[in-house]
Order: sequence, then C-alpha cells, then structure tokens
Amino acid sequence: MWHLRWLLLFLGGCIASYNVCDDPKVASLPFCDASMPLNTRVEDLVARIPLDQAVGLLVNKAAAAPSVNIPSYEWWNEALHGVALSPGVTFKGPITAATSFPQVLSTAASFNRSLFYQIADVISTEARAFYNAKDAGLTFWTPNVNIFRDPRWGRGQETPGEDPYLTGEYAVAFVRGLQGEAMEGKRGDDTNKFLKISSCCKHFSAYSQEVPRHRNNAMVTKQDQADTYFPAFEDCVKRGHWKFDGYIASDCEAVADVIYHHHYTQSPEQTCATTLDAGMDLNCGEFLRQHLPLALEQGIVTTEMVHNALKNQFRVLMRLGMFEKEQPFANITKDSVDTAAHRQLALEAARQSIVLLKNDDNTLPLATKAFTKDGSLALIGPHFNASAALLGNYFGIPSHIVTPLEGISQYVPNVAHSLGCKVSGEVLPDFDDAIAVAKKADRLVVFVGLDQSQEREEIDRYHISLPGYQTALLKRVLEVALHPIVLVVISGGCVDLSAYKNHPKVGAIVFGGYLGEAGGQALADVLFGKYNPAGRLPQTFYDSGYVFTMSIYDMHMRPTFVTGNPGRTYRFFTGVPVYEFGFGLSYTTFQKNWSDEPPCELDTTIIAQQLGEDSGTEHQSCVVTMNITVTNVGAIPGEDVILTYVEPPHAGEGGRPLKSLVAFERTPLIAARQRTTAKICLEAKVFTLANEVGNWVVEPGNWTIHVDTLQHKVIVQEPILREPVVVNEAVGRKPLPRAVWE
Repeated sequence: MWHLRWLLLFLGGCIASYNVCDDPKVASLPFCDASMPLNTRVEDLVARIPLDQAVGLLVNKAAAAPSVNIPSYEWWNEALHGVALSPGVTFKGPITAATSFPQVLSTAASFNRSLFYQIADVISTEARAFYNAKDAGLTFWTPNVNIFRDPRWGRGQETPGEDPYLTGEYAVAFVRGLQGEAMEGKRGDDTNKFLKISSCCKHFSAYSQEVPRHRNNAMVTKQDQADTYFPAFEDCVKRGHWKFDGYIASDCEAVADVIYHHHYTQSPEQTCATTLDAGMDLNCGEFLRQHLPLALEQGIVTTEMVHNALKNQFRVLMRLGMFEKEQPFANITKDSVDTAAHRQLALEAARQSIVLLKNDDNTLPLATKAFTKDGSLALIGPHFNASAALLGNYFGIPSHIVTPLEGISQYVPNVAHSLGCKVSGEVLPDFDDAIAVAKKADRLVVFVGLDQSQEREEIDRYHISLPGYQTALLKRVLEVALHPIVLVVISGGCVDLSAYKNHPKVGAIVFGGYLGEAGGQALADVLFGKYNPAGRLPQTFYDSGYVFTMSIYDMHMRPTFVTGNPGRTYRFFTGVPVYEFGFGLSYTTFQKNWSDEPPCELDTTIIAQQLGEDSGTEHQSCVVTMNITVTNVGAIPGEDVILTYVEPPHAGEGGRPLKSLVAFERTPLIAARQRTTAKICLEAKVFTLANEVGNWVVEPGNWTIHVDTLQHKVIVQEPILREPVVVNEAVGRKPLPRAVWE
C-alpha cells in the first residue's frame, strides 16, 4: 500500500486558537501534564475518548470529542506559496490579506535553499497569526513535492519541477521553515519543543496528471519509483532512513476511490479496514464517518486500529502546543502579517525566479531614456496587465498585486499598450488596435502565456503550444515591429518557444512564471536592469511535437522504444530540447574554475560503508569535496547558480540516466571583475544507481562530474570479486512499514 499515490505525509492540526487544557475538568488529567513524556500523554488522552466520539475524529472535518474537551476542527488548511483560501482558512476576520509569494515552480528557478526556507518561515509566521486570530488551523497541506513528469500536467506549477534532487532539497528547506526548525535542521532556540505549524508532503508518490486522476491505473516501475518518485518524500520525512513520527492522511475522496474507482475492495467496511491497516490516520472526506461504525460492529476494524490512528494524530497536535496551558507562539498577531519585510521578500523571491532565455545583441536591459516619446515603448498581449494570473493556483488574498503595466510605468510613464487577444478563446479577436500600437512603437514587449483556465487542478493541457490566438498575434506583431521585440512568458508549465528561439525579430525572451503579488515589479526591474536575472529552468522546455510521442498516461521515465516514448525530463529525454533544464542567462558573464582538483578514484566498498555510517543521520558525509571559483568577467554585478551533475558509466544505456543533478549553490552578488568560491559536497549516494527491481547499487566505472563547462572524471573501482555492491535495505532508500520501524 506504500505505492498508492493518494497518501499525504504530514510532518506535524490544531483547534483554532483553543487551549484544551484550560477546562478544569481535564486540566489535572495526565494528558494535560506537560512534565510527562509525550507518548504517555498521548496514550492517556486516546484511552479516554469513547469509540463513538473517536470515529468522528478520523476525518478532515473532525467532530468534537466532549469527553476530553476537544472541539470540532477542520484539518484542511493550504499554504502552497502563502496562506491560502481553503476549508480551514478564512480571510473574513481581523486578517484580510496574506503575503503571496511566487508559485512553487517559479521559486524553484532561483535554486536558492535560503530563499525556500525564508519563504516558508514567513508563511508559518502568518499562519500562526491566522490561527491565533481564529481564522485558520495549524495543519497546512504543503508542500507538493511530486515530480513534474509531463509538461501537460495541470498541477506541475505547484511542484519544484522535474528533478528529484532539487525537489528533495526544496522539501527539506521548506518543511524546516514551516515547522520552526533552523535551516541546518536543528530546532531554533526560541521554539523549544513545539512545531510552529505542521507541514505535509504530498501526494505520495507518483501523482502527475489530472484526467482521470481518480481512476487511472498508474503503472510505475520499481526503478522509476526508487530514483524519481520516492527521493523527495524520503528527504521530506527524514534524511537517511524512512522513520516517521507524523501522521498519514488520504487525499480528498481517495478512500472512496479505493472501492468505487480502483475496485480494490469489495465493501465500504472492508475499505475502512484496508486503508487503516495500510497506515492511514486521517480520511480527507466523509467515508470513514459514514462506514466506520458498521466496520467496527462487524469486527473488520478493531478499536486498536482506531486508537493507533488517533495516537499518530494527537502526537502531532501536542507537538503543536494545543494541550499546553501556555500556548506557544501566542505573541504572533495580525501585525506580523503582510509586513513591509514580507512584501520585500516577495519581491526578492520574484526577482530571483525570473529566467532570461534569450538576449541577442544586448536587447535587454532596456534604457528608460530611449523612451521619451509617448508610445515609443508598447506593451502588447494578454498578460501585459496580468494580476490574478500572477498568483497561480492555491492562492490567498494579497493586499495588492503589482501588474507588469504598473511596474513598467514606474520606469516609462507614457507607455502604450493593447491586449490584442485573450489567453484563450475560440472567437478570432480584432488585432487592429494592437497592430496600430505596434507600428508606432520603437520597442515592443509582448506578454504571452497561460493561466488557470489552461493548467490547474483537474485540468491537463492537450498540447504545449500557446493557446488561443496568441501565436497569430505574435506573427502579426513580428511582421510590423520596427526592432526586435522582447517576449515575456507568464505560465507554469512550458510552452513551445522553438519558433522564437532563433527568430531574428525576437531579441530577448524572459520566462517569468507565476511570480506572485510582486511579479509585475520584478519583471520591470529585470527588463530595465535594476536587477540582473540569475534564474535557471527547473523544467525542460520541449517543442510542441514532444507530447504527441507518448501518452500522458505512460508513467515510464525512461525511453520505451516499443511505444515511442523518447524519455521524460532531462535525465532521460533522448531528443533535443528547446531549452534544457538548468538553462538561464545573465546580463554579465561568469567563468568557473576548479580551485583544487577533485579526487580521481573512489572504491565501491568504501562508498557502501559510508552509506551505512550515514544511515539515519541528519547530515551526510562527503566522499568528494570540490571548490569552485566563480569569477564575474563582465561589467555588471550579478549572482550565478552553480549546478553540479554526474554522468554515470554508460550513461543512457540500460536505464541509466544521461546525467543527474547532485548539487547546486546560488552565489552571493559578485561585483564586476570579482570572484567567489563555493564548496561543493558530493555524498556517497551520488555514485549509486537504482536497478530494475528498485535496489540501489554502487556503480563501478568512469563517472563524469559536470559543472557548467568544467568536467572531471572519477573512477569508481570495481570490487575485488567483481560482484555488484548492493546498498543494504536497512540503509537503503525505500519506505518501510510502521510495524518494523522499532
């Protein structure tokens, strides 16, 4: 049952600003005694809940348990990139706005762990303020760490992208920020033993399409599970071994899917037993409330099964401080929400998320002094004045959204503009106004892309071309443009840009993504050179023909030549992308060099031993340490992103990846003609590969380390007996059932 994609892993709920132990009838009971061990308190609490009340606690819209003074509670709260509208969150109370950061896929383009952490820390502060104001709970169902397997997927925008390592690093930093841990993984001094809010890593494990998500038969190989779908969840739960002290919930209505769509069980009562036995602790939906009483009466579900689920829930509730006489984090108020500092971080995050894809002849940055005449700079396209579209999905209510028009008008007040067409639509729009504006302008910035009508939960795309009449609009604009245009793309997933990559009348291409409340300001700052872009793509940009080579239902990551699948993501795609994963330009030029030469040889046995020693520890040891010097050889200060890949022996053969990201660092701002040095650590697991049955094997042979244009060969020596060195299951990277954790 570990392979069901509908499980959500929760790391840390709570009754909105309610202290259970304030009531005299329970205040003296053991579960309210903060001096007692956590598990002792949990055992005492659960033992006091009558079975008829316990049933109502196993669903997201949990009923009250009056016997222990627990009120009703909504567990479902969202905060994907800011506190968001959701069943447990309301903006109708004293707090009417929350900071809205860039959508996750955009933030991932920053390749900045510190930024991931800072955003999560701010979100958790604002979430606690909502909770203290009785406007939210403390169980937030974020982050989404599924792999962006297919560019058509409507929810790919919610994820950190297509790479398992980047996704895992995002999960670790984001969860630590949400839960009040230090960036390095240790509890902060001011948080004591309490979680700031509880986090959730969803949706275990291979969820990556919308239609028909409730009944599709996802055939995932063990090899793909091991090296693509599982790693981010492992990192989210705990580096090393898969022990887990949170609770597990079904996705919404997924328990009903087990019987009615998957046909895995024969009765509702059996479904209750099967899902609880598989480790589920909470049902998002009403299935258990409706059918669990009869399952208990029939003896299919036991009291012990119900109690085990409740213990996992309440262990987290107590860690959140719900049962403390003095509530933790009670000093966080509405004054801590949507602050100037939080808005500034939203702007900085948006800036770091922007990716420069093309800049021929220094088309960018634009010079404000070049646009003194009215209409000499024109903005055209469906997103030139985008507002709500910048928020993506699972959004809250920001106090203000800066549109591209508003941001650019701060640099050029007399800018002309015309919509030209909408994002989508079947009726041919009237281009006349847009073309008239384009003819008069010295420079055109054209805003195209997608919105939530094209990609979101419950909607996948059927193609990756620009929708509606955007392509036709671009064709007409390019025909009349006096000078090469600047093309700005606002979307989550990729769109086919092959026609514009080498087009002589497209001078620059900027990929903005969904940039949040400050998106328009960030785009303007990049277009006019106030900020030098350094973002890198967290997804591959394909041409439109790619999606017709395979079905979205084909879950294989690796090429399957029988079906014509050319492979998915940069790790396995055998074709030529329009823009590859990790691509991004700058207004300056950087040069990288080895500060010292990495080692040339490693031993398989030593690697396996190191994996064993690192198992279950928070920090992994380095088997290869590299120092990279980055020099800004240009004239403009800028930041750089160092992406380190390894290419295994016989890359691309027999299911081996072509290459895999194994480390990344974003440098601080480097002044012109200055340099900085970054230390890169490669852990032992870097030199392992998942075999066809999902086991990790230390792979001997010639490995190649790639850092930009730098390459370095590392020979992993074969064992003396020439037998594969398999990583022991006890230290491997597979989830183990709860029953064997102890």
